[in-house]
Order: sequence, then C-alpha cells, then structure tokens
Amino acid sequence: MLRQLRFICLLMLVALSSCAQKYDQTSISEADSTTLKLYDQKALFYKQKDADSALSNADKGLKLARKLRYPPAEALMLSRLAEINGLNGNTTTATKYQQQALKIYQTLKDSTKITKATSDLGFIEGRTKEHLSEALDLLQAALNQYQYRKDSTGIANTYKRLGEVSEFNQKHKKALLYYQKAEELDKNTRATDEYYDLVGHIGQLQAKTGAPATAVAWLEKGIEKSMQSGHSKAMINLLNHAGGLLDTLGDKKKALQYHNQALQNAKLLGIPEEQARSLIGIARVLKTENAGQSIIHLKNALSISRSIGHIRLTAEIYHSLAEVYKQQQRYDQAISALEEHHHLLDSLLESDKNTKIKVLRKDYELAESRVHIENLELANIRSSYERNVSIVIALALLIILTLLTWYYFRIRKLNHALHESNQIKDRLFTIIGHDLRNPIGSITNLLGLMEEDELTPDEQRAMISEMRKQGNTSLEILNSLLSWGTAQLNGIEIKQENFRADEIINKNIAALHGQINDKHVIIEHDIHPSLGVCGDADHFDFIVRNLVSNAIKFSYPRGKIKISADTSSHPGQIIFSVSDTGKGISPAQQQQFKAENMSISFGTGGEKGTGIGLMLSKEFQKAAGHEIWLYSEEGKGTTFYFDVNSDQKPSSATQL
Repeated sequence: MLRQLRFICLLMLVALSSCAQKYDQTSISEADSTTLKLYDQKALFYKQKDADSALSNADKGLKLARKLRYPPAEALMLSRLAEINGLNGNTTTATKYQQQALKIYQTLKDSTKITKATSDLGFIEGRTKEHLSEALDLLQAALNQYQYRKDSTGIANTYKRLGEVSEFNQKHKKALLYYQKAEELDKNTRATDEYYDLVGHIGQLQAKTGAPATAVAWLEKGIEKSMQSGHSKAMINLLNHAGGLLDTLGDKKKALQYHNQALQNAKLLGIPEEQARSLIGIARVLKTENAGQSIIHLKNALSISRSIGHIRLTAEIYHSLAEVYKQQQRYDQAISALEEHHHLLDSLLESDKNTKIKVLRKDYELAESRVHIENLELANIRSSYERNVSIVIALALLIILTLLTWYYFRIRKLNHALHESNQIKDRLFTIIGHDLRNPIGSITNLLGLMEEDELTPDEQRAMISEMRKQGNTSLEILNSLLSWGTAQLNGIEIKQENFRADEIINKNIAALHGQINDKHVIIEHDIHPSLGVCGDADHFDFIVRNLVSNAIKFSYPRGKIKISADTSSHPGQIIFSVSDTGKGISPAQQQQFKAENMSISFGTGGEKGTGIGLMLSKEFQKAAGHEIWLYSEEGKGTTFYFDVNSDQKPSSATQL
C-alpha cells in the first residue's frame, strides 16, 4: 500500500512539474503552511530588534507565497513588509506594500481582511502630514465597517489609531477625544497591557494640554485597575509616568513613592530596563534636594543600562548626570557626561542610518525579484496550451491521491482517539492506585486494630472519627473521579436554566456541616435570595461544593470563610468568590492550576486533596465560556473567583 502511494505521488509530481497553473490556489500543503508561518513569526520577532533580519524573513515568505500562488499568504507578507518599513521611517515604501496587500484582499473579497488592511494603510499614511487627510478618510472608512459589524474590539482599536495619527500630527485635543472614546469601550473589559498603554497615552496628552492634575488622575486610575488585575508589568510604566508628573506638580513625596514602587515591581519581574527607568525617575525627584543621592541612583541606572546594551537609555542617563553635575557646579564632569551623551546619540544616528540603507537595499532586491517572477509567469503563459493534457492527468491523479489521503487521515484520527482513550484510562488507574488506596488502607488498618485490641471508649471514638475522615476523603475523591472520567469520555453537556444561587450555596453549607464543625470554622455569605443565575445548576453546585470544601480543608481551626457575589463589575455577569484565611497556595501550585494540572496537597488538619475537583471545575467553566481564577498568598489565605451569567428573569423559582 505504501509503495503504491509513493508511486502515485511520483507520477503526480511529474505531471505537475510539466504544467503551469495560472489560477491561484485556495489551499496549500501543511509543510508549506508551516514554513510560511515560520517566516512570519521570525519577521515579527526581529521587527523591533533587527530590521535587516525582519525584512529578509518577510521577503522569503513573500517569494514562497508567490511561488505557491497563494494570495492570502502573499497579502500577509506584503502587510508585514509594510509594517517593518513603517517602523523604520520608510513611509512611501510601506504605503506601496500595504496598497498591494489591500488590492489582494479586495480580489479575494475577504471583508474582514479588507477592513483591517484599510485601517493599516490609514495608520501608515497618517505618519506623513501631506497624506493626513487621506489617512483619516481610510481610518474613518474602517471605523464605519467595524461599527456596521458591531465589532467593539475593531472600533476601539480604530479609535486608538485615529488618536495616534492625530497625536503624531500635533492635534492633541482631537487625539485625546479619540483615546477617550476607545477607553470608554475598553473600560468594562478585563484589563490588558493595551488598555494600560491607552490610559498612559491619555495621561501624557492631558499633561501636554496643560492639565497635569487630570493626567495624574488618569494614570492613578490605570494603576488602581492594574493592581486589581495583577498586571504588574503594565503597572511599572504607569507608576513612572505618574511619578514624573507629580514631581512637576511639586508633590515629591508621592512621586518618590510611585517611582520606588515601580522599582520594586521591576525587580520582582526581572525587567532591568524598567529598573533603570525607575532609578532615573527617583534621581530626578532628588536632584534639587539631595544631589548626592541623585547621582548614586543615576550611576546604578547606568550600570544596568550598560549591562543590557541599551544605548538610547544610556545616553539619557548621561544627560541627566550632566544636569546634576551642572547644578553642583562640577562643570568638568558635566561636560564629560554631555560628551558621552552626544557620542552615544551619534552612534544611534549612524545605526539608524545604516538600518534604513539596509531596508532600502532589501526593497530594491525585492523589486528586482518581482520583475524576474513576472517574466517567468509570462513565459509560462505562452506554453500553457501545450500543457492542457498534463493538467487533465494531474487532476485525475489528484482525485486518486485525495481519496488515499482521506483514508490515511481517517485511520490516523481513529488511532489518535484510541490513544486519548488509553491515556484517560491510565490516568484514572493512576489516581485510583495512589489516591484512593491510602485512605481505604487506613480504614482497613484501623478496623484491624479495633478487632484485635481492647480499646477504651475514648480510643474507639477517636478511631471512628479518623475512619469517618478517611471515608469522607475516599468519597470525595471517588465522586470527583467519576465526574471527571464521565466528562473526559462523554464530553461536557451544558444544561441552561435559571436558578437561585443562595439555595445551592445554603444546601452545600448544610452538606459540609460535619467538616465545618470538625474545624469550628465560620462560614458567611451575603448572597441575596433574589440573586438569579442562568447556567447549568449541577455544574454550579459542583463548583460551589468543591471550593467551599477546599476552603474548609485549608483553613486553620476557628478560621473564617466568606462567599460573595459581585454583580456590578460586568453587566450581565456575576462574579462569585470563596475566600478563606488559611494556609494559602504556593506560587508553584498556582502555576500548576493555570497549566490545568494540580499535585496532591494536604489541608491544615492533614486532609488530602488531589486537585481533581478544581480541574473539573475549570473544565466546566471553560465549556460554558467562563473562567475560574484565584488570588493567594501563603500563610494569609486564598480567594477563588468564577463568573456566570445573570438570570434574565426574576428568580422566584429555581427552574424555567
């Protein structure tokens, strides 16, 4: 069978090599697709670091796409070349490439890509004042299309681009208006680095338009949201911007506080460039009051910038040093620092010049390559009539090969399904062997002791209590295993209905009464009886029971557990939380939870946890299009959050 397949493939290659297909392909092989993706990924990786390498990879991708006659990839690579040229200031060349990409998407009638390419072209042309009017028209056309499709993400991104183009052309008030429209669309979504960048733009523009206090308020809004969402990297930039503005407003104490906080975050995340920028901010605040300390911070920043080879940052630090030396009337050192500053700027200018030359050279080579390819295409068209017979043969062989390929992939799919089934079986047996064996074995041992030895009533009660705990552990593991195994084998089915959250929560608190009394923990909840949820009641019940049981397990005796519901942060959604003041979860286990894997752990009373319930809860949430996440500090406790849809009708009953 394999030999016959190879023979047919060989005939196919011979037939195809003798014919020139004039028509564009709609699909390509997996190997060619992988190669094109690799070229694109390399171009993206190098675009900020090495323009020559970025252009080289995009150029190779474009040539391959044209060789394969695959227009979607050709348009993508043209857009990538436009992006790289735009970053290096070659706006004319960038515009040419983007126009070619837009033309291909229009030929393909891909409305989504047409809108994006139109937006990209407007953004590129907006970098030149002579094409500002055309750029704004293109961006407005893209905005109209996004609004017609009710694509909120596209609308917000286009407003950002309109803001950036207006800001680049010194139209600060108009830019501020566009940025605020984008922020209005993004403010209720989960915070991202793009959101913090947008808030940073608004803050900087407020400062430029003479409203530094308003600018600080915007930046502090972003800082507050980043603290709530845990985006520490984005927080660093906002903290440093806010510190700089507060310094200009004369609030040096708070400015130092923000810069120091940014420095600590940068150290924690291991970002040396941001550490250096935070030190520069601290030095500027201290410049007039403590010049000696200012110089120490600048020298520390200088050491960091040199270690990472950041020439532009190093030049900035030398300029700041010169200002402090001049203030101290140490003119020789000030001149020396300024000379080093100018030397570094000259080297950067030369580097930028060389980069632009390389980019232009690559563009010229690409143009020559395009002419050569077009000549070859003309030669192929002339001989196309002689190859019609070969095309017919090739198509017949292609049909045969397609049938064989379909048969091959069908067998491989069945083998893959069988392999996954075996993996589920192996995992179930592993958990049964390791996690169920121990508690059941403990029960057996205790029963043996009770049978062989004469025990006092107190000893008997202690052993019975221990057996109950081990039995509860076994039952909990078994229930989780059965639910998880069923979900893995049969898939997760969502049964949408409206129900009252407080009834399920109260039912689970009552069911866990024994565990609660064993540890004397206090459970509070502020769930109003009128709070309705739209979702799968069984899944909600499982998640609540698992989270509350875990909270009890990892709480210290006489600890406190609170169940809450947030109905105001996201309209149409409810965010439930279960928090405890127990032992907390280590950073390593938190990473395991994010990676959908949990190791065995023990509660404050020796209770065993396998993590299966948490993993199944996560799968339930994922299947319903929702999330479950946590915040924890070791020794201080843990809070688990999960979101659900709110009931669209009054929740007087638990079911529709």
